[in-house]
Amino acid sequence: GDKTNGGIENCSACTPIESPTTTVLVTCSACESNKKVSPGGSSCLTDCPENSTASEGACICNSGFAPSGDKCTSSSANRSGLSTGAIAGISVAAIVVVGGLVGFLCWWFVCRGKA
Repeated sequence: GDKTNGGIENCSACTPIESPTTTVLVTCSACESNKKVSPGGSSCLTDCPENSTASEGACICNSGFAPSGDKCTSSSANRSGLSTGAIAGISVAAIVVVGGLVGFLCWWFVCRGKA
């Protein structure tokens, strides 16, 4: 890569990271050659990645998405990694178990209580 701009190719202006959390200690704030700054500022891209929009020479993540490297990932509440189907299956199983327990207790106290 280009050593003059933090090793980020096609970067024309860099900004140091105040509290580094990645191996890149600078982020790109402007690119050359009609390229756009990636959402995380770690590279210069020809086209913005999925779930982002070009704005003033940079790729900005759409609403509900957050920068993650050169991409935009969902920032929704489902961070567990479980699919929607798995969550639905677990919910149905929990309802069946609770329903069975309530039914058993009703039988125990109502039907057996009369004997």
